[in-house]
Amino acid sequence: MKTANISYTKNHLSKLLGQVARGESILILDRRVPVARLEPVSAQAADAWVADLEQRGVLSRPRRRPDARVLSGRTLPCPANGADVVAVLLAEREEGR
Repeated sequence: MKTANISYTKNHLSKLLGQVARGESILILDRRVPVARLEPVSAQAADAWVADLEQRGVLSRPRRRPDARVLSGRTLPCPANGADVVAVLLAEREEGR
């Protein structure tokens, strides 16, 4: 098992997560004292975790799949060249968008 101190973990978290995603476990140390462990999560464990959260009422799964048409046809507002983006944002807030 690889080890990493807290400062290295903070500065290289993406790299460490990549190693975990490839199946490695990493022990996190605080002044040479183990405080945490990064381990890969299997799909079954993730499903069990979600099921537990659902059973405890922390989350609820959607009752039906979202309709793909909900976002179709929507366009994001785009200010004209040279326009003040903040002014456009504030105007949209005034309109209630």
